[in-house]
Amino acid sequence: MLPLKKILCAVDFHEPTDEGVKTANELAEHFSAEVLLVHIVSLVPVIPSPVDEPSSTFNVASYQKELEDAAKVRLEKMAKELVSPKVSARTFVASGYPADEILRLAEEEDAGLIVITIHSRSRWRYLIFGSKAVRMLRKSRRPILSIQQLGEKKKS
Repeated sequence: MLPLKKILCAVDFHEPTDEGVKTANELAEHFSAEVLLVHIVSLVPVIPSPVDEPSSTFNVASYQKELEDAAKVRLEKMAKELVSPKVSARTFVASGYPADEILRLAEEEDAGLIVITIHSRSRWRYLIFGSKAVRMLRKSRRPILSIQQLGEKKKS
């Protein structure tokens, strides 16, 4: 694994993700590595309309493309703000299932490390929705560094 040449950092645009990008940047500076910022746009669900209703004018493919374009703009802005000028950074936006696409891109780009941010979430939400991070940990053939951003502790 070491020395690292490419560090893939998964970005979902939630505030805790900034810490993951900052960590990837620090590691990239230390190892003279490249940072690959990746955002995966979830697929827009398509619900078929009943046969007797007129077809909708909503174009799913066009909407998916709009989501990807908006994500690309945000990701490039994030790269400029959080990645040091000393570090080479590239951005990737793809559509699909986040865990699968992140792992696919890590393999395709031969990333030496994947950095993900774990959001603190209640136990019931974890049980209902699962965890993309857990899925990635089980399926990845590459090392994963998980950064957990916890909320502030309440003062008593």
